[in-house]
Amino acid sequence: MDRSSSLYRTRLLNKKKGEMLVCLLLLVPYLGAQEAGEVLTVEWYSHPEVPQVHTSWVVGLLVDYPVSRDITVHRPPLPGTLTLESIRTRPRRTGTDPESGNIQTMVEFWFIPHKVGPLTLGSFEVITPDKRYVTEPRSWYIQGEEKREYQPVCSWVNPPQSLEIGERGIAALRLMDWDPQKPWPDAAFVLKELPEGALLEAEPLRGHDQEQGIVLRLGIIPLKGPEFTFKPMRILHEGFSLEIPEFRVQITPGVYPPFPKPKAADIPPLVAARPDTSNLPFPQAVPQVFPWFRVDYEQALYPIQNLWNQGKIPEALGAMRRNERENLAGPCFALLRREAEQTLGLPLTQDEPWRPLKLYRLLLTVSLGVLLFALIAVLLRLGRRKHGFVTSPTFQGYKGIKILLILGVGLLMFAMNGLGIFQPGKAAGQGVLRTALAYRVPEDGGGVSASFSEGQPVQIRAVSDYWVYVESFDGRLGWVARDKLIWY
Repeated sequence: MDRSSSLYRTRLLNKKKGEMLVCLLLLVPYLGAQEAGEVLTVEWYSHPEVPQVHTSWVVGLLVDYPVSRDITVHRPPLPGTLTLESIRTRPRRTGTDPESGNIQTMVEFWFIPHKVGPLTLGSFEVITPDKRYVTEPRSWYIQGEEKREYQPVCSWVNPPQSLEIGERGIAALRLMDWDPQKPWPDAAFVLKELPEGALLEAEPLRGHDQEQGIVLRLGIIPLKGPEFTFKPMRILHEGFSLEIPEFRVQITPGVYPPFPKPKAADIPPLVAARPDTSNLPFPQAVPQVFPWFRVDYEQALYPIQNLWNQGKIPEALGAMRRNERENLAGPCFALLRREAEQTLGLPLTQDEPWRPLKLYRLLLTVSLGVLLFALIAVLLRLGRRKHGFVTSPTFQGYKGIKILLILGVGLLMFAMNGLGIFQPGKAAGQGVLRTALAYRVPEDGGGVSASFSEGQPVQIRAVSDYWVYVESFDGRLGWVARDKLIWY
């Protein structure tokens, strides 16, 4: 009985020991993972140990982790005297036995220092799926000769090979071997002279662009085909002669017709909703009208008031501007128009040039009469040299006739200029917009270049079947649907 009891107790004890051993074996990986998640081994190394100016220099991190793709390294901000050329990651096996050696990961940062003197790199942060390590800052002294001849070279990085009309592409301009003692160039030095045939504008630079030598990201939206060419340029900047090379882009037709008719839809959501103009009071300014011009002023004012009271604000503003330009009482309408635009909260606008049609038509008639009178005088003078019907001393010689001709031609040119005849470089017209979006290309739903509020005056630069290219006084421009424009 005692022997069987002892045997039973021995077996029971052995069973409990086995269960405890199994539990410990199950806990070992978890405890090891917990411990490994808190500690990560990272070692610095530098090649060469003493960096030289203008020479490749490698700063490496030896990470005790085998899977390189799971490692993330956040580097510190770099001083302006140090250029990062590349980042390379590769595995490394420790020990001499290829089967039993531990696998680590080498993360190398390849730099080029540009200045002699002390250099400090901040902390690198190394992150793995279950580990994290932050290095201490470290300092070096850069040796070598600082002065040397720099020869900056410009090149385009991955310019687009082909684009559709209206499609946006980006070409990056890289500047290498730039003198770090001089300020880094901005986009303005390239955008001084730009080719035609496309809309070009500078894109914002990205985080590491300057480290990679990117000085400009040029946005390109072609307007016509079959090819867009950025011609080679030579620019003098900071004492350097920079040669910007050529690149070409093949242009293909877009997916939309060249001038699609805009859809009759509500105002797109990017434009503020049209304000309620039904209750806006008519301008209360009381201009001082010259008595001779009062009839013309009142005859033009009543239709404008009717348009305003009907809520047709753009039409009323267009009529104000037309009378400001052509009516004898034009300055009075300018006073009303300024108050109306201030009520609508429009941005900077300009006054219309005063060219009263009645006055210039009168001058045109007078000039033609003077020229006709001078022509008759010439004929009479030629017909009767000694005695004739014309006995006034003015016509005894040609001096008076010359004065009449000069006066008539001068009045004629002045009148024609006032009426807008034969003016070189004249815009296609003027207009007032309803609330509208302006697009980069004449296509509904294309890239938006600007938005215009109700009543915005614009200059019309080009006209197509269904679109107009407009420009406001503050520099906003783009293609607007033709039914959004009130001509005046």
